[in-house]
Amino acid sequence: MKKLLLILFCFPCLNFKAQYFDTGLEYKHKIQVGKSATLGGLALMNYTKGPTEAIGAVWAIGGVMNLISAEQEANYYKYEPTKIQWRKEIAPITSMFLAGVMNGVNQDLLFHYHEFESTFPNANPQFWNPDISWRNKYLNGDPLQGEKFPGSSTIFVGFTDGYHSTILARNLFITTSICLSPQTRGWKPFLTKTIIYSLSYGLGFELVYSKLIK
Repeated sequence: MKKLLLILFCFPCLNFKAQYFDTGLEYKHKIQVGKSATLGGLALMNYTKGPTEAIGAVWAIGGVMNLISAEQEANYYKYEPTKIQWRKEIAPITSMFLAGVMNGVNQDLLFHYHEFESTFPNANPQFWNPDISWRNKYLNGDPLQGEKFPGSSTIFVGFTDGYHSTILARNLFITTSICLSPQTRGWKPFLTKTIIYSLSYGLGFELVYSKLIK
């Protein structure tokens, strides 16, 4: 009885770790193995001594973990659709498109600033021209005087000039897209979404880099 209580006491810990435990079996087989291993393990623990008692404990723990893993798998199949819900994909796809737009602006600033300057003649070069804007993160534009404000050359560098701000915006849009993307099950939706998101990102980049900024 004490051993059974010990197993029950450890149950919450097993539940926490069960997500990392997978025998590779199908749902119904996990249930069968889980029941058999748990009952067999408890029998060995209660009616044998020595090494077989320890083996029984291992069996019981493995059986319980199989049962929990099966339950979690049941919830997974229940709540994660196998088909892409395209209405819910509008926001993440749009966000990935905007990430591509920001990267297009970033690359134009870095490699074709003359085109950016021609497209936006009123843009402040002190903020947008990477050749000189990199000094914005330093006090009085002098690296020897240190940062302009705490984190201006590291974590908050995205607020100092156009080049770094577009990188910040791009990363935020990518993160937003990932967070908004609905969960799906199966390799086909995964592959489809990977292609669509990549095309959306590429389209945003191409639109800005090759078409809008000349």
